Amino acid sequence: SYIDCLSYIQLHHLIPEETIIVSTQGTITKTELNTIKAVVNRTYYRARLREIHLAFDNDRKGEEYMIKTKKIIRETGHEDKIIKKELESGYKDWNE
Repeated sequence: SYIDCLSYIQLHHLIPEETIIVSTQGTITKTELNTIKAVVNRTYYRARLREIHLAFDNDRKGEEYMIKTKKIIRETGHEDKIIKKELESGYKDWNE
């Protein structure tokens, strides 16, 4: 959710003006994956993309979405920029 995204930014001291947030709202479709791919490509060429933070829920679906997203980013050639953040054990969402 957007709240999880904002919580993640705050927890990791990212600068909102330098951060692109993409929320899948608990599901991830082919359209959303293609949008993520387009955003990564556009951001790389316009802003010299340094990092791609992937932060999904700490559950089976979150892991599934992580794998799908990493695959689509791999297609852009920017997999080396991925930073995968894990939630502490016992927490499901970034805003808990």
